[in-house]
Amino acid sequence: MSKSYFTDVNGGHNAGDRTTPASGYDISLPTLQEESLGERINVISGSPKTGLLSNFASTPFYLEGRFFNSVEAFIQAIKYPEAGSIRDEISALVGAEARRAGRDANNRNFVRLDAGEPVFVYWGGEQIPYRSTRHSELIESALRAKFVQNPEAADQLMATGDAALYHDTGRTEN
Repeated sequence: MSKSYFTDVNGGHNAGDRTTPASGYDISLPTLQEESLGERINVISGSPKTGLLSNFASTPFYLEGRFFNSVEAFIQAIKYPEAGSIRDEISALVGAEARRAGRDANNRNFVRLDAGEPVFVYWGGEQIPYRSTRHSELIESALRAKFVQNPEAADQLMATGDAALYHDTGRTEN
């Protein structure tokens, strides 16, 4: 499958403004089985070639009317229940600062996971099992919103062509 992630139904490239989600895009992400066995590109936050693809990148987006300054902020914010200002604070962050903001939730969650206890993320009034299919779909929705609402990031993604994208910082990550 070719990487035609973004096809505007009008044939153009119009991501709209950053205050409302753009519409008219068909975003098809390949599965691992469909990825090319050829070129591989490591997506890391300081790379000029792929920096905007990183979850750490400042690529503001709205998802279901809620603002997030980066995908990392989204990933960390949903670890906290929806009632509370901590989610709003985290939503405004980018990069390592966003990741650090989720550290308390991460530590608590990994202790629970190790003990065989259930762990959840929170979205739209739902309590969603951590690492479940629904959790993955939610993160995918955030990624789609990021690329639809940030044309420069979408262009960087399209420039990767059929390469397999991966993430390796050289450290063990959770």
